[in-house]
Amino acid sequence: MFYVFHTHLSKTEISPRKSAIVELEFVKDNDLDYDKIIVKDGSFRFVKKAR
Repeated sequence: MFYVFHTHLSKTEISPRKSAIVELEFVKDNDLDYDKIIVKDGSFRFVKKAR
């Protein structure tokens, strides 16, 4: 599963925003009655602008 979101330029400036995507996975947690969703390491990337 993938999650698409936007990022801000910095902590003090919003624009210009960039879209990014990360890959998610469900992980079994034996202490909970449900799986947790985690972001797969190394999956963050900015979405490239269409030409």
